[in-house]
Amino acid sequence: VVIEGVTPEVDSGRFAIKRVIGESVQVEASIFCDGHDVLSAILRHRPRGAPVWRETAMQALGNDRWRAAFQVDVLGTYEYSLSGWVDHFLTWRHDFLRREDAQDIAIALQMGADLIDAAAHRAPGPERKRLVDSAKALRSAGAAAEGRAIAVDPELARLMGRHAERRHVTEYDRILRVTVDPVQARFS
Repeated sequence: VVIEGVTPEVDSGRFAIKRVIGESVQVEASIFCDGHDVLSAILRHRPRGAPVWRETAMQALGNDRWRAAFQVDVLGTYEYSLSGWVDHFLTWRHDFLRREDAQDIAIALQMGADLIDAAAHRAPGPERKRLVDSAKALRSAGAAAEGRAIAVDPELARLMGRHAERRHVTEYDRILRVTVDPVQARFS
């Protein structure tokens, strides 16, 4: 996965961008890979020195451009960066929905169930149960339509996104900064 063309950044991240309290930082980047796999990407952000990064899912805009935003709510410096990876569940779902042959569909249902089972092992309590139930339902799907209904379930996609196996994650090679000033700084 390649991440390039990140905006906003000043002089390749050498200097911090500026915002005032309450403003949003909208980040865009070109994120792509070789092949036809489906990607996922996140914007990681935190106040400088905070021990934990917050993650915001990035949305694909088309033509390899992705966007996400975060709001700055305290004075000081924020840090942000990006990560991207091949999303094996979304790739499976994309390929599965295009299959027509009954034997291909039966094999694909088992493969999808295996991906969901793997995510269930990374999920806590109630989310784990929901994922295990989805994997069982995929394995026992009697018809292609039943399997497709499970595969396109938005709740399943959300849970798989939260507990995805992030293999071969590409991290943007810089941590970018935002200097947050008081609102009065707009007028000085």
